[in-house]
Amino acid sequence: MRRVVLEASIESMKSFLGDSQERFRNMKSFEILNFLKDTPHETAMVCRVELYDPREESGLALERSDISIQILEKEKKGTFICFVKRKRKTGVPRTSFVAGGGYLSTPYEIKDGKIRATFLGTARQVRNFLQTIEKQGIRFKVISLSDAKFSPDSPLSSLTDIQTKVLKSAFDLGYYDLPKRITSDELAKKLNMRSSTFVLHRIKAERRLLAKILK
Repeated sequence: MRRVVLEASIESMKSFLGDSQERFRNMKSFEILNFLKDTPHETAMVCRVELYDPREESGLALERSDISIQILEKEKKGTFICFVKRKRKTGVPRTSFVAGGGYLSTPYEIKDGKIRATFLGTARQVRNFLQTIEKQGIRFKVISLSDAKFSPDSPLSSLTDIQTKVLKSAFDLGYYDLPKRITSDELAKKLNMRSSTFVLHRIKAERRLLAKILK
């Protein structure tokens, strides 16, 4: 698996950020700590936000039909840990940089008018990711391109690349939701593998993670 880190200006991303662009102008920094969910229907994440003016704290508590921001913890004056959830309207096309597979990861931050994003995927998925961004007319530079290696202490280090891909796809596409939003057969088709093969990889991945965590 490969990891690529990119950097682009907020200005060049305005067609993708939409109304969010103005909100980021009030933030000294915006860092995604954890991606909880990223599907065509919804994105959820835990973020660290630092404001230029701590008095604008009330502006973080946002509730709209499509987005909600909740303050979870105040780290220090002007810096907050927040839960952010955005729902996408049905029938509205979504600009997706990961349509060819792979997924966004941390570090992912916005600071000093620039966005720095990390993408994980196979060599082919990385190429597709970069080509998709170029087609959107976004000017960017590659900060680093390397093999993705997990910490030896991370439960993910016990998984193979295919097991990580299967488990991440199952989580992102709603296999573990209640009720399920996708079946094993549907997931297998999306990953271009037989249903029995998908199930085998998923069970092995789940067992390895549980063994790592419970031990």
